[in-house]
Amino acid sequence: CHPMLGECVCHPGWAGLFCNESCPPGSFGPGCLQSCLCLHGGACDGTTGLCHCPPGYTDEHCSSLCPPDTFGVNCSGRCSCQHALGCSPLDGSCFCKEGWHGPDCSTPCPAGIWGPGCNQSCDCAHGASCDPQSGACRCPRGWQGPRCLQPCPNGTFGAGCGERCDCAHADGCDTVTGECHCLPGWMGPQCKQGCPHGSWGRGCRMSCSCRNGASCSPQDGSCTCPPGYRGPTCQRPCPPGRYGKRCSLSCSCANGSSCHPTNGSCLCAPGWRGPRCSQQKQLHPG
Repeated sequence: CHPMLGECVCHPGWAGLFCNESCPPGSFGPGCLQSCLCLHGGACDGTTGLCHCPPGYTDEHCSSLCPPDTFGVNCSGRCSCQHALGCSPLDGSCFCKEGWHGPDCSTPCPAGIWGPGCNQSCDCAHGASCDPQSGACRCPRGWQGPRCLQPCPNGTFGAGCGERCDCAHADGCDTVTGECHCLPGWMGPQCKQGCPHGSWGRGCRMSCSCRNGASCSPQDGSCTCPPGYRGPTCQRPCPPGRYGKRCSLSCSCANGSSCHPTNGSCLCAPGWRGPRCSQQKQLHPG
């Protein structure tokens, strides 16, 4: 106490008539006359003025956040994040990178989900998956485009439409498997085999309906009539006086004689002979 007045001279951190009151928050030193310089809610020691920083802050005046990957009081905690941008300096909670979630960012986004916190839905067509980080669509075989909406261009197939069809007589191939789409009249893995005799069309699945030995087109099934026949299925013989392919030739037989519808040879009427039936037969007395 003061030797003359008897008043108490308080130690740092104490105040009051009898030095029995601790310094109020925000002050320190002899008589609690000095102001604390602690930031972000830090409390100071009433005696020394040293700052006691709240969780997440450090340095002399609690002005700095904890260094990366540390948190808590005195920054003594270590973050336990796997796929993260960092952790909260206050409580160590993880800030996950795009494509990851969970308390420690160790769980990838479920299928069809992407982005920060896995809170975005993929916008991809035809069952395509998307990149969990960027949301970019990963197109399945046979499709292309930003959203996998476009089929592979004709003549290509497979992943990324990077393979070329290996077909001979075809109008493209399956965009997923590469299987050739054979043109009518062709068959086989590469469409190099013509239809077997008597069949036509795609896959050679149609049967020819031509008659009298006629052949049919393997492409459209149309009949090619042999000489002497006509009609869609070659079902009708040439009319009298006509012969040959498509019955386009006229017979040259005389004296009312007919001709063979196939080769035009004359079939002489009774009493006539010769190549054109122009010679009269001689009657020999019996």
